[in-house]
Amino acid sequence: MQRQLTEPDRAGQRDETAPAPPLPYVRPNFISQADWKVFVGYGEKYGADPYLLAAISWHETNHGKLGAGRQGYYMGVGVPTHGRKLKAYRGLKNQIAWAAPRLAKYVGPEPTYQKLEWFGVNIWRPDMPEPWSRSVWGCYQKLKPGV
Repeated sequence: MQRQLTEPDRAGQRDETAPAPPLPYVRPNFISQADWKVFVGYGEKYGADPYLLAAISWHETNHGKLGAGRQGYYMGVGVPTHGRKLKAYRGLKNQIAWAAPRLAKYVGPEPTYQKLEWFGVNIWRPDMPEPWSRSVWGCYQKLKPGV
């Protein structure tokens, strides 16, 4: 069957047979609108899922409410188990700027548990990578609509 184009289609408008654009990201309730723009912006810039970035932030510090998160280390980047925190990674943008390109490269825009677990063991390297991966994946499943 041949598709008929209407005049508005030729003018650059969407035709009714084209796929619908993706729904806008739904902001998790624990993240402010301003912070969510940062998650989405870096996620789109690098090709990382902003919900996965948010899941890590929730897992690590309840998005800045626990531990080093209160000092701006929302995702735990630059916070070793022992020793000094790396000040260059302090602040939400610095945390996400480190995490987003790595998540994009190793996990991709469509995360799976297996990719996340590999990422946890080989890139993020928390003290206990398997429980970290399970917890972050559980947070991700609760945050991402339709997962």
